[in-house]
Amino acid sequence: MIKNFFTILFLLFSVPSFAATQQVIATGTDDNIDTTATEYFPLGSVGTELWSGTEYTVVWPASGTIEDLFVELDASPGAGNTSQWTIRVNKATPGTPTQASCANATACNDTTNATAITVGDEVSIMHVPISTPTTSDPSWSISWNPTTADYTVIVGSSMANTLATSGTQYLPMHGMGTPVSASFDVSTFFPTGGILRDLYIELGTDPGDGTSRTFAFGTVDCTVTGSAGGTNKTCNSGSDTQAVSANDTYTLTSTVSGIPAASIISYGVVFVPTTSGEFTFHGSSYDDLSNNNEFNWMTGAMSTGGDWSGTTDIRENLSGVAFTIKNIYFEVETDPGPDTDLYNIYFRVDGTNSALTCQLTGTGAGPWRCNASSNIAVSSGNELSVAVTDDGTTPATTDNRWALTGFITPTGEAARRIISIQ
Repeated sequence: MIKNFFTILFLLFSVPSFAATQQVIATGTDDNIDTTATEYFPLGSVGTELWSGTEYTVVWPASGTIEDLFVELDASPGAGNTSQWTIRVNKATPGTPTQASCANATACNDTTNATAITVGDEVSIMHVPISTPTTSDPSWSISWNPTTADYTVIVGSSMANTLATSGTQYLPMHGMGTPVSASFDVSTFFPTGGILRDLYIELGTDPGDGTSRTFAFGTVDCTVTGSAGGTNKTCNSGSDTQAVSANDTYTLTSTVSGIPAASIISYGVVFVPTTSGEFTFHGSSYDDLSNNNEFNWMTGAMSTGGDWSGTTDIRENLSGVAFTIKNIYFEVETDPGPDTDLYNIYFRVDGTNSALTCQLTGTGAGPWRCNASSNIAVSSGNELSVAVTDDGTTPATTDNRWALTGFITPTGEAARRIISIQ
């Protein structure tokens, strides 16, 4: 008998491959740029740290490309003057850099050139003043396009601030800041679920022979073991993972063995959201809220000394590409007081409260939180911030943290399933 074999292709269903993930990292600072000297900042969410002539960096925990550099200044550089902004990798300018030049203009961008990033690279942004531009407070934004779909990143640095030689300390995974002894002040609050993985650490100084430093973000951890040669400065978490749910908080924790050398640190971690296309913004501050209307950056690790401001337009992040904000989460450290004492938190766009808002009241038992969901469209060039109002009540002042979920629909193509029938 002759057997006939037929292979039939059935297109049963389409499955998105989500080959192109895009994460917006929006940031800014109220530290004026220098008008004559080249300065640097780690590429990530900022806060109250200052521009520096020393090049501090963050460690990028995934491979991909950085694109869509947008910059906005609060003052024009002036006729014949330019403020030039460049993405740097491993303290060097790439051959074809992602670079934006604000020539006598308050806004500039580079939507053409992409900077290739390999996991473990050190990344920063450089400002070069050309012909003595007028000083200005800058805001900037980039797009992160990971090689592996949905590998969004959270990055930070201590900049010039060093880890102590003893004890447990905490660092803001979501920005630049000083190591501290109270975890709430620098904790990272999550507004959506997912998986943490791929923690990367880089120290400025080897801990020293016979000593070590261990770093943990939840169950994602790694250890830098000191050496006699002074060359051991990095570690990564390998295959560790940490499941995350909305309302969870994690803090980058540093512990020691022996008496390691004091050291600066830069770091990064991957967050894989449960919902493809999501990415997160995180903020924290140990500047107590007051009983007045106050404003802050949408994202960054803020310290004490006036991060919450009564001025509406000096605490804003820039959006480069368009995206959607889906929700907002807010928490304070201590009881605001009776139920009649409350805080309202708003997501703001271009200095105006949006429809995305939640109200936090004192309950007598923590945690003291609120959250809300509403799709808010963000356009290129929008200035983004958060605001807290108390509606005339007198809640107790307290440290605070917040988080928002952004979203850009992933691009991809349909996958076909092939079934062979004989």
